[in-house]
Amino acid sequence: MTPPQIHTVFREACKFLTHNDLVLAFDKAKTLVRELKSEQMFDRFNDLWQDYGFLLDYFVNGTQDEDRKMRYEQIQRQLFLLVTDLREMLLTDSAIYEFSEKRHLAGREIKTSPEIFNYIKKLNQQLDIQRNSEIVQYNEIINLEIRKENFVAQLFAIFWLKTEMNADDLSVFEQIISPQYHHSAEKALLVAALTLNLWRVFSEEKLLLLLDCCQSNDPNIGQRALVGLVFVLSKYNQFLPMFPSIHNRLVVLSDQRYIVKALEIIILQIISTTQTEGITKKMHEEILPRINKIAPKIRETNDVENLLKSEDGEEQNPEWENIMGDSDLTSKFEEIAELQLEGADVYMSTFATLKHFPFFKEIANWFRPFDLNQADIMRLTATEKPDEKSLVAAMMSSSAMCNSDKYSLFLSVAQMPENQKKILFGSINADIGQLKEIENEEALLNPEKRASNLSKQYIQDLYRFFKLFPFRHDFPDMFAANRFVHKTFLFSVLIENNAHIQINTANYYLSKKLYNQAIEIFEIITAKNPTDFAAFQKLAFAYQKTENNQKAIANYLKADLIQPDDSWTLKKIALCYRVQQDFEKSLETYLHIDFLKPSIKNKFNIARCYIELEQYPEARAVYSTIEKTDDNKKLWQAIAWCAFAMGNLAEAEYYSTRCIDYNPDSLDFLHAAHIALCHSKFNTAIDFYLKTTDQTGENTESLIATIRADEKFLLKNGVNKDEMTYLTDAIRHKLN
Repeated sequence: MTPPQIHTVFREACKFLTHNDLVLAFDKAKTLVRELKSEQMFDRFNDLWQDYGFLLDYFVNGTQDEDRKMRYEQIQRQLFLLVTDLREMLLTDSAIYEFSEKRHLAGREIKTSPEIFNYIKKLNQQLDIQRNSEIVQYNEIINLEIRKENFVAQLFAIFWLKTEMNADDLSVFEQIISPQYHHSAEKALLVAALTLNLWRVFSEEKLLLLLDCCQSNDPNIGQRALVGLVFVLSKYNQFLPMFPSIHNRLVVLSDQRYIVKALEIIILQIISTTQTEGITKKMHEEILPRINKIAPKIRETNDVENLLKSEDGEEQNPEWENIMGDSDLTSKFEEIAELQLEGADVYMSTFATLKHFPFFKEIANWFRPFDLNQADIMRLTATEKPDEKSLVAAMMSSSAMCNSDKYSLFLSVAQMPENQKKILFGSINADIGQLKEIENEEALLNPEKRASNLSKQYIQDLYRFFKLFPFRHDFPDMFAANRFVHKTFLFSVLIENNAHIQINTANYYLSKKLYNQAIEIFEIITAKNPTDFAAFQKLAFAYQKTENNQKAIANYLKADLIQPDDSWTLKKIALCYRVQQDFEKSLETYLHIDFLKPSIKNKFNIARCYIELEQYPEARAVYSTIEKTDDNKKLWQAIAWCAFAMGNLAEAEYYSTRCIDYNPDSLDFLHAAHIALCHSKFNTAIDFYLKTTDQTGENTESLIATIRADEKFLLKNGVNKDEMTYLTDAIRHKLN
């Protein structure tokens, strides 16, 4: 069987398991067992099949068994673990990256985890001695770091690739994670390795180990474990009810306020990764090409030295304003800056091309916390003595960039000429310094800020790996289901005693324009609380944004029943009716709004509904009311059209002329052309019609379609059918 065939059979078996079709699940398991040809797995399969046969026989024979349900769930659980192990074993010989690495791990004469850990501890002792010596030997420290990192990478590989941990492995893991061990890089990498292991193959034992890490006093470890937990539980969501021990541990976790808050933040951060692809696309397709386009102009005008010497040195170069104004970049930069302040990942596009360094060939390094003691970074910064405002210090303390991107930045700097390096490391980076100051203030005001920053950085590290790692296609993408976190077993456990998480998540989906997800949660919220006015408003708004106006109206009306005569709700109801072309109900609603709180804008909406209903005198009366207090071009345009539709050419021409004389646009030229045509001024009409288009051939037919759309009004005002025919061909003839 090929890897895709193995995956297909496994998925089918899992589907049958979750639908309680165990006999069909056994059939799929049998297919995998026969393919593997392992006597041990045959025995395991047969034992389970025999147990299930006994259970069914007792049921058919009417034998009473109080433990039947418990035995059924146990068989179901064991069958899931069996097919999981079968898939893992069958894929071991495949060309998939992870399984190639598994074969290499088994084939290498690699030391055991306790042996590797002993080497790491000895190297840590030697490094401490070297760093505390009177004369620091940087080359020696770097060599020791390289050896240590190689051993740590081996340890990472063991906990990432081994299917089963033995007692020695568990002992090493617990020693490293314990508070007595003070080297955080190893801790963080082992949590990442355990997460990757669980992402490949489910294990109740390892999942409980990850849950232990979630309660670590080290925030770096705890946040990484919680992030991994959310992803892993999402992947195995359907099977978690089979494992009561996991449910019990989650219930315990949900009783701890700081963990619940951390999980809530992490869930929202994972949802926010849905923006990253759009931000990256915007950077690549809109912002960077425009910057490249104006870069030569900037170089031509950016004569800083002469500006400083001139008498007008304090003034900005007006040419710069022209360049930036012409580029239309300001609003896009502001949008990106705003997203960054909200915590969005704006650096993905910047650093996507900087993952080609040898550093990133080692998979562990994609998850390594940024550390100035890392060997490659030490080569670059060992002799530097940065102050608090240097780039080195700023990178260490800033949460604006994830660990992976910080390594990319420094490895890029390593390729610069020496003089540029000195300028970079010695210069004050005002932006980063300012950002650091903001972060410090936030940390004081909000103690949870550091934890939030750590989880955000780790999520972005994971995102880089699953989107940029050369063999990423051999890994199921962690972020493929980031819009469905609210459907998970974990989420349901969290909201049992923390209902606000459900509301906050729904609001977050709404703010990120993920309307379908928002609808799913708000439907649950409104079902639980049928008097929640705001929830019905938001549910209706989400339906409106998905163009389901029928359901939008239904939920807006429910909101109106709960809190009658809310202005915002009524306006949305009227708009939805209007979109549905139910102009009578739309008019009725706008009239009610006008009764409650009259406004010029609402009167325009009333008049527009009258026009759609072809009640032109009523519309003109409304415009007359507006005209008493507000005289502007928008009103003149509306009256011109209303008068034309009524057949009052004199009034239509009067207001049309006012628009043309003031500041005409294409609609004004169209109205003027129609009126000229009705007066048989054909040359004038054609001239006005041509002014509504840019006169390119591709717009000719759309212009003619616009004229024909208003044909009934033209005929009503005296134009005959033949004149319409001649006019359209005359326009084509003139343009050709």
